[in-house]
Order: sequence, then C-alpha cells, then structure tokens
Amino acid sequence: MPEVSIILVNYNGSKYIEQCIDSLLNQTFRDFEIVFVDNASKDNSVDLFRNIVKKRKIKNVKIILNKTNRGYTGGNNIGVSYSSGKFIVILNNDTYLDKNWLAALVREAKQLSNNKGIILTSKVLYPDKRINSTGFLCDKYITSMPRGWLEEDKGQYDSDLFDFFYQSGASFLMRKKDFLKLGGFDDVLFLYHDDLDLGWRGRLSGFIIKYVPDSVCYHYESIGLKKMHVLKFYYMQRNRIRVLIKNYEIKNILRTLPIVIILETLSAFIHATHNNPYYIMMVLKGFIWNLRKLKDTLKRRKQVQQLRKIADKEIMRYMTKYSIGIARNIR
Repeated sequence: MPEVSIILVNYNGSKYIEQCIDSLLNQTFRDFEIVFVDNASKDNSVDLFRNIVKKRKIKNVKIILNKTNRGYTGGNNIGVSYSSGKFIVILNNDTYLDKNWLAALVREAKQLSNNKGIILTSKVLYPDKRINSTGFLCDKYITSMPRGWLEEDKGQYDSDLFDFFYQSGASFLMRKKDFLKLGGFDDVLFLYHDDLDLGWRGRLSGFIIKYVPDSVCYHYESIGLKKMHVLKFYYMQRNRIRVLIKNYEIKNILRTLPIVIILETLSAFIHATHNNPYYIMMVLKGFIWNLRKLKDTLKRRKQVQQLRKIADKEIMRYMTKYSIGIARNIR
C-alpha cells in the first residue's frame, strides 16, 4: 500500500506527459502510486503513457479510461476513488516537478495534527520561474487571483504560509479521508473554481490550509482551454454563482449575490467591447444554467452547511479587503 496516491487527470496531454512522469520518477520521496485518469482524449496520450510505463518499468500505476470527458472535477473524483494511499496529491498533467516537491508536502503533512483536516499547496511557478501561484487570493464577491502572479520568485512569499484563501488546483496534498469528508470536488462544476469551492469547504470545516514553499511545481497552465477564452469565461462566471450560494451564510448570499450578478454582466460587456460579442451570450447562458441547477445547488448547499464549524466572519478574514475585480480594471 503506497503512502501517497498522485492523481493525474489527462485530456489530450501528450505534449507534457513524458516530462511530468520523468519528474515524478526523479522524486526523493518514492512511496507513491500514479493514478492516471484519461478523460476520453483524442490524441495519443494514453498510448504514450502506457509506453512510458513499460519503458521505465513503473510498477505502482493505475490507468482509468473514462468513456466521456468528465472534466477536472469528475476525473479527479474518479481517480481518488481508485487510490490506495493515506495521502492524495492532485496534480495537473501539464506540470513538471522539483525533486523534493513530494517530500516537502509529505513532511509538512506529517508534522500537522491528525485531528484537523489539511490542504497543503505547492509553490507553482511558470517554466521561466515567474510565479504562477503561491496560493490564491479571493475577495468577498468571489473574484480570485493567484498570489504573486507573474512576479519573479525571490522567496518573497516563503514566510507567508497562511496569508491566502485557497490552494492551487495545479498541485496540492490532502489526506484521503479529509477529501472524502468534504465530499470531494463538486463534479457539476466540471472545471474552474473547483479548487476555490473545495478550499472554501475546507475553511468552513476548520481545515488548516497552508502554503509549502519547498514543494516546487512548474506549470505550463491551461492546455485544455488554451485558445477557448470565451468558454473559460463561461465556466468561471457560472461556477462563481454556484460556489457562492453553496458556501456563504444566507445573510452574505443576500448581500453579495446581486453585486456579483452586476459585476459579471459588466465584465461581459467590457469583454464584448474589446474582444467578442459572445461574452454577453456566455454570461446569460451562465445565469440560465444557475437557474436550472438551483434545486441541485440548494441540495449541495445543505450538505456543505452541515460541515460548518467556522462562521463566515472568521472565514472572511482570509479574503482580501479590496475588490480584486475592480483592482484589475484600474490597472
């Protein structure tokens, strides 16, 4: 039984698989299995992965082939269901890793109390070593951004281990029992804001969410929707509303939801003016989707609120005191 299960969801990732796997095989901590979940890829990535496994003689590997694309959320949930480790690591397939990446995560996890849930996020850098994420910031209107994004990494966040809201979905570790306690990823989200939703549920459940700067992951980012910016906008705007309704207390839903709807509409018009009129259609499509899914969202909300140990007032201390969305437009 391996101590760690690394969940690697793949969709048309042939360009990056070999580099990712080789960096896993180069880890100083070796007690892990790879759970490879393919989301009905149309390229040769599954055959390529199998050839790598055979050529490198990798033993602790599980391959799950989904008949349809289950997204980031569904793919990872399926991967965790097949995992055997005490710890799970969610890792994007378009990454490669420092040799001490996994050792740093496991060492930190073992030092933390077993009585509290944990989510440990890596230092995620672009290949040119600029910062991709040192944890994510989020404001009360559920606009988020990576902490330190595009800054040159000089270790400026290495002492700020808790000063962020949620973990990067590119690379993080949890105990498997904690992941299951939270209910895993919300598979209805499919992709985008899924890591925010999981981290927020961790916050209201009293989890420790910590940044581990010695765990370094290099991320190419967004290979699945690299050129589909309108579709990315759609998923992010529609999921934002579902995540808000599920996780906030009622009084804060009533305060923030109308403003979020206004902000999303304004954002769609701004994007449409400068880029593509389809942004307006996408935000309207997202509103309609949320109305159709409202019954399910309220059902999921009830499940989430049953986990609550921490009040919104305390959780919002980890949110930024300024509007990230407005700050972006000012820049």
